[in-house]
Amino acid sequence: MAATQNYFPRKSESAPMIYAYEDKYDPQLKGILKVGYTTIGVQERVRQQYNIVRPGEPPYRILVEESALIWLRK
Repeated sequence: MAATQNYFPRKSESAPMIYAYEDKYDPQLKGILKVGYTTIGVQERVRQQYNIVRPGEPPYRILVEESALIWLRK
């Protein structure tokens, strides 16, 4: 066996998250939730999906923001 094989890889530093959000203003999306998974942070990921920056409150409401790792243990 080669001494360079890595049997115990380093633990990832990412923090995977499960999230759900709703659009606050689009009537076509009323009652619909977007559910997703991200490793970059929920706020940043949802903001990426709204590519127009507007002053004031964001046009979405995040309803769920939980670690994805707890789901792996269940």
